[in-house]
Amino acid sequence: MNPEFKFSGVDEGAIRQLVEVFYGKIKRDPGLGPIFEAAVSRSPGGWAPHLQTMTSFWSSVVLGAGSYRGNPMKAHFRLPHFELALFERWLSLFSETAHELFEPNAAAIFVNRSRVMAAKLREGLEMHRAGKLPE
Repeated sequence: MNPEFKFSGVDEGAIRQLVEVFYGKIKRDPGLGPIFEAAVSRSPGGWAPHLQTMTSFWSSVVLGAGSYRGNPMKAHFRLPHFELALFERWLSLFSETAHELFEPNAAAIFVNRSRVMAAKLREGLEMHRAGKLPE
């Protein structure tokens, strides 16, 4: 990726690029890669549908597109080996990617929303693992 290249605006194409670059980093990450690879390989179609789902998710979160139909909490319940400490690594890679691709204000939107969602997911996973939140 050319570090001089940045999206000046946010649209679905830019979000698709963010998702593709970010998950490329996830795949190469020694801690996160094996977890995501195992989860995605169990899904029909592998990575392509997952990347489309994540594009729809982020388009809905940032653009209000309403195209995402899913339950992120429930999806993460199926990741039994996802240690809670790995949230920080995920957030770091996501922030790094957003800042590579977007102008600072646009990157901040993605990073702030990812931190809010990560906190909610972390809390939900902790409650689920403690038996306080059913699947």
